[in-house]
Amino acid sequence: NLKHNLLADSNGKIYNELLLNKSNFIDNLNEIVVLQSIPTENRTIKQKYKYEKLLRANESLLKTYLSGLIKDWKAKNILHLVLEDLNIINDKSYYQHGSIKIKYSRLARLIRLNNIKTWVSQMAEKQGLFTHLVNPAYTSQECSVCHYITQSNRINQEEFKCTHPECNHKENADYNSAKNIKSRLL
Repeated sequence: NLKHNLLADSNGKIYNELLLNKSNFIDNLNEIVVLQSIPTENRTIKQKYKYEKLLRANESLLKTYLSGLIKDWKAKNILHLVLEDLNIINDKSYYQHGSIKIKYSRLARLIRLNNIKTWVSQMAEKQGLFTHLVNPAYTSQECSVCHYITQSNRINQEEFKCTHPECNHKENADYNSAKNIKSRLL
């Protein structure tokens, strides 16, 4: 969920201190957006260099953040990480980030978020953790209690409420999805 956080785990922890709230990350993104608005063939050599440097800087910040999470998980004896096998690049999101004023789908491309599966897998392997990818189909629409699936279960981006008449389970949508992802592996 790029809108409010980077991820949620099946133990109920929501990682909402996403780098998108850090000023140097935002400043870099604002500059990247300005430079990206210039057609590639019209950018000066200096602008091309600056653009690539800013992309690498934000990628480094994101990798550092992920590395810290993986070390924390290892310290807590979490040995298996399960991720959705998402293709974020082709996401057709219409939601726009408030302070950067770009669509989340474009933002995901700019910070190279589609590489997150690879980065986490590589970093986890170095720490002795295992990474598993699961099919992402309906994880956000499935109730983690009764497993009823429908679009109407998602009240909005943040909230999940099962609409099955005998269930009515309600919780944070990202946490509910994380539990579904875990159960798919198990």
